[in-house]
Amino acid sequence: ALASYFMPANTMGATGSLHIIAAGTTTGATDTKTIRLDFGATTLATVALASGASTDWAFDAWISNTATGAQRVIVRFFEGTATLEGVDYITAAIDTTASVTIRVSGQLGGASDTITQTMFSVFLFHTA
Repeated sequence: ALASYFMPANTMGATGSLHIIAAGTTTGATDTKTIRLDFGATTLATVALASGASTDWAFDAWISNTATGAQRVIVRFFEGTATLEGVDYITAAIDTTASVTIRVSGQLGGASDTITQTMFSVFLFHTA
């Protein structure tokens, strides 16, 4: 994993929200590089950067509990200086009454490529 956070059980509560920001860089021109954002067992976003991409990348995700074991998620991925690569609105079914690992991971297509994590923050918001 490039970065991870172990969220203790019951941290979010029944209607809490998380804001996750992750960013970094890639180098190398030979192979595809894949970056993933996971919330527990659910992959929120998977992005494959084409060969030749030496660039910046970022995830911006909001996860809101709508009930125990039910979330609504908005996740955005940015590549390069101003290119928006994708936005997705999805559901997840992670039991946040148990501990949850939030993870950013990367997979290299070749030994000469790199994926570097330079920022990773998880913010908690409680709502009434």
